Amino acid sequence: DMASTDAGASTGKSGDDAATTDFGPPRFGSMFMGPEASSSASLHQVDAENSGLSPHTYDSENGPELEVSDFSKALEEFRRTDVMHRSSLNLSEALAVETLGRLSGMAGNPSGEVMPEGTRGAAWHPDAPSRTLYETFRFTLTLYDGVAVPYVLAWDVPEGGALQVMTWVVRTFWTLDMGLTFATGFHRRTSNVELRLGVIAKRYLKTFFALDLALVVLDWCGALEPGLRWVRLARLARMVRQAPRAVELRAKAKTMFYAKVAHLAMDIGSLLLAIFFLTHVLSCVWYVLGNWQSGSDTGDTWLTTGKYSSAGSRYEYVTALHWALTQLTPGSMEVVPASSVERIYNVVVLLMGLVVGSSLVATLSAMMTEYRLFIEKSLQNMRQLDTYLDQAGVAPELAMAIKLQVQSSIKQRKRLRAKEVSYLSLTSSSLQRVLRTQTCSRQFRLHVFFSGWGRIDNNCFHNFCSVALQDRFFTAGDIVFHEASQGRAMHLVAHGRLNYTPGEDAPEYTFALTDSRLVCPEGVWCSEVALWVKWSHIGTMLAAVATEVLTINTDAWKEQLVRYSEAVEVLADYGRAFHKFMHEPCTVRSDLAWATDYHELMFGLHVSSRIALSRGLFESLDGQGSHEWSNARKLKTRLPRATIERLSEEVRTGKTVVGVVDQEVVRFTFVVAMHIYLADAGVTHSASSLELVGERFLVKMGEVDRATGEISAGCLLPGTKRRERETSVAAMRRTVEGDLSGLAASMDWKPSNGNQKEAFMKESPTYGIRTMYFRTKFTGFIDSDLAALSVPAPTARCKTQCSTGTVCCLLRSKAQAEAEAKQELAADIFEALGSVVVIRSPPGTQTSCKLYCWLSEKEFQVLSHKYAEPIVQQWVSQVSLSADFSTFVPADPGRAAITRQRTFRFQNKRSPKSTEDAAAESNKGERSK
Repeated sequence: DMASTDAGASTGKSGDDAATTDFGPPRFGSMFMGPEASSSASLHQVDAENSGLSPHTYDSENGPELEVSDFSKALEEFRRTDVMHRSSLNLSEALAVETLGRLSGMAGNPSGEVMPEGTRGAAWHPDAPSRTLYETFRFTLTLYDGVAVPYVLAWDVPEGGALQVMTWVVRTFWTLDMGLTFATGFHRRTSNVELRLGVIAKRYLKTFFALDLALVVLDWCGALEPGLRWVRLARLARMVRQAPRAVELRAKAKTMFYAKVAHLAMDIGSLLLAIFFLTHVLSCVWYVLGNWQSGSDTGDTWLTTGKYSSAGSRYEYVTALHWALTQLTPGSMEVVPASSVERIYNVVVLLMGLVVGSSLVATLSAMMTEYRLFIEKSLQNMRQLDTYLDQAGVAPELAMAIKLQVQSSIKQRKRLRAKEVSYLSLTSSSLQRVLRTQTCSRQFRLHVFFSGWGRIDNNCFHNFCSVALQDRFFTAGDIVFHEASQGRAMHLVAHGRLNYTPGEDAPEYTFALTDSRLVCPEGVWCSEVALWVKWSHIGTMLAAVATEVLTINTDAWKEQLVRYSEAVEVLADYGRAFHKFMHEPCTVRSDLAWATDYHELMFGLHVSSRIALSRGLFESLDGQGSHEWSNARKLKTRLPRATIERLSEEVRTGKTVVGVVDQEVVRFTFVVAMHIYLADAGVTHSASSLELVGERFLVKMGEVDRATGEISAGCLLPGTKRRERETSVAAMRRTVEGDLSGLAASMDWKPSNGNQKEAFMKESPTYGIRTMYFRTKFTGFIDSDLAALSVPAPTARCKTQCSTGTVCCLLRSKAQAEAEAKQELAADIFEALGSVVVIRSPPGTQTSCKLYCWLSEKEFQVLSHKYAEPIVQQWVSQVSLSADFSTFVPADPGRAAITRQRTFRFQNKRSPKSTEDAAAESNKGERSK
């Protein structure tokens, strides 16, 4: 994808693909994590002098040497031993591992169920949120059927308007629902979920398919033959089938609300809804009997003996509903049976009411008693607290603070612990281990390394979650760790929020109290540095609310390392890379994760570790993935097998890194670049004084091939692509000593001066995916304008490739107008240039020399835009025709003065306006023509 080693090292950001993202760990897309990765925010630019960090920021030049942690030493020790092999597993553990593999593969599946091997498929998961929403809608239509069908048939309501529309909606829905049932998974008796379409279809055909087909056929027959309207009563059979699902929906709704009064309201509402449906059906049958005068042995019915029909159907329905309700409860009314049939029906309903009424009273009494006992217990505990505070003579201010915190804790939703759920003890130890792994693995989705490391060895990750991870619960105000204490563990926020108070030595000491980086919300981690180096905390971490934290404590897990060779090797490599990263120049050492550049850190891993970490991603792309974070159905990218093999080969050879950003598979390339500013001699330069020394910098416009003499064009900053495990500083030094060797003597640059990091996307036609470039930009200064290394620039004006001056211009698109405006600006810039800087390349390189120009930031943005590429190509071609690169001809001093004057006039003419304003003005002028 790159014409040379530094192609792409400094391409200007343009268009929608030019994205900048914050390097904060919870925000960017992971290099190795799956589709749950987020890449929503923009790359945070870190300036060593202007980032707002405190003066106590460390770097490798003045920071103390950090010793590796005991855990890192243990990893290295076990890595070197010869006993690290899988045969050390005893028979019982091997059987347990086999059971775990059958149960879940790794840690479950995207929807949270535990599935045996072979049950994974493409069906709709029954517990998916979308399925729950669908079942809620289906239950709503079932209630509509239960209310509308008896009323329409009893009162003989003609179909028309909204009623007819709803009838066809319901009929069509239940017809399509049969097809969806063939594609919806189900729970087995072993609590596993079956998602294979063939097994689902076979089960449905054996169970409810015949009933559903009969109901749908009868429904359509009633639509085709109006005389068969009574067959719609068959729809009420669906009420029986939907009853268990209604109970499940109520249980799911209860999990969404913690308040006891909300649960009580749901229970009472469900009970009253069932009573209303029963009385509604009974009232409709009672009205039918009242209209059946021919079947009366007395010649009268309850409708003929009163004046109910004269008031209309609404009064008739309310009267019948009132009568039905009095039969189920201890009530009375003036309506009485007037025939033997009505009395028999009345007796049956009274017997039903005897059971239903007593059950209703008993159920309501039990609900209210339970709620009353809950309230009384809470009040009793508060009275006990008041009594203690009064007897202890606690100051009123302190007593009030205690009461307020207690009340706040009561209102917060309490999270259950696994040991508090008694029914979990009824499951097998293997299933409990899988449950533990799945609940823990969700907390690592945002972590770049651990999200991929868990896929390397299933058994290792199961053991890691069971032994190394510890659950800790903190109430508001509890201290997680305090300043100057020895760091021993890494903390992941599973639920709640932590607040960080930096000490004087912390880089966050100068941050505002409202800075979001001082807060660790759910899914974020802190104190990872304590795992890999001996670390003393430089701040205090407090729980802002009731918080659940997963703590990685490796002391108990070190004994298990000997069993897992590959996973331990990768973990040891990550520990070495982390320790090396902490001693890089400009590295910010902090308790918090925002300060760690994880993309830089992962690039420092050995190629074998990167292969192991990306293996699960390639399996998911190839349709073989089985882990929750590598599910191919959630990826936006679809690649042919040949492309997957080429990407895999690139990863194996160490040429690239492949990962996921916002559910899109991308390639990662790491490059360095430098802004070399033209500055005044004898002035001490720094990134904070750029406005004092000018804003023109050196930009590479092309390079001459040593073998063919051809010139390739491109507006790029001086830079290069980083090699395997090469740091950004080392790559920049290699560029200065190589391509910029002719300037090294007169150039002033430091790794900590103006160091910035950014990321942007570019298309990768070779692989059909996009490439994300992570670029580290340095700042350098040079006192000379390099007139001795310059040749005259072409004087001919470059021609734009967009047609102008015709009627067709009025019809051209917005993109064409923008392209023409950019090309006109680029032609103006090249016309103002008077010289080209030619720097000879070191012997043995592919290029003989490279062409540079002095540009401002606005000029660089114009020339690096994709629309300006044709103009850059023209200008470089003119340079190749007018200059002899075999011998460098210095630019004429007068010519150089003219160059500076012309450039100065160009800057004064265009600097007040932005590039976009100039493009819009040019576009406006063309439209006027």
